[in-house]
Amino acid sequence: MQDKSSTMPKWLQERRRQWAELRALANQFAEKAKEAFGKVSVWLYGSVARGDFNFWSDVDVLLVAEDLPKHPLERLGLLLKLTPPGVEPIGYTKAEFEALLVRRHPNLLALLKEAVCLRDDLDLTKLVEEVRKDEGQGGRIWAVGEGNIR
Repeated sequence: MQDKSSTMPKWLQERRRQWAELRALANQFAEKAKEAFGKVSVWLYGSVARGDFNFWSDVDVLLVAEDLPKHPLERLGLLLKLTPPGVEPIGYTKAEFEALLVRRHPNLLALLKEAVCLRDDLDLTKLVEEVRKDEGQGGRIWAVGEGNIR
């Protein structure tokens, strides 16, 4: 049986390689976040999650942890220490995240619409799926490795 990648055009092979490289950066952030905060939930979102990234795209990740610094600059500084170059993190505490979901915050819903769950130690996927279903976005959260390159 012939390997699928050998019949694939070179440009598509390169695109898939780049996509895997960018997703690996997001996974690297998720692992560092787990080491720093213990239980975390991390989603990849934006152009890399959708597969329509370009040369200038950054890797957008959303982190949810039990406890994060309250001051926004302190929180961002801590998150940036964990991020490899090219990764753009945002972070919420579990309580903040749940409150935003309950209120159906439009920015959070838009972010999660096509998000890819990288890690879910806090068991938030079910809640996100329920909210997405209620919002008519479909209830399924994509897991790493699923989806197609556009």
